[in-house]
Amino acid sequence: MSLGLKQLTPDPWKEAEEKYPIHTRVKGKVLSLVEYGAFVEVEKGIEGLIQVSECRGTNRSRILPRY
Repeated sequence: MSLGLKQLTPDPWKEAEEKYPIHTRVKGKVLSLVEYGAFVEVEKGIEGLIQVSECRGTNRSRILPRY
């Protein structure tokens, strides 16, 4: 039998749809910037990609790294 810490904590994605409906704005922590966007953590266990085409009101060439 095997058990990890992940199994002892609730799955954060179960309530994500209710907590974060589509098209709502939330603050998050940028984890990394890549050529095609930014990976952002909204809360522990919930992170996702914001594509560069979704970045508004910024000079994208200054924010995203060049490869």
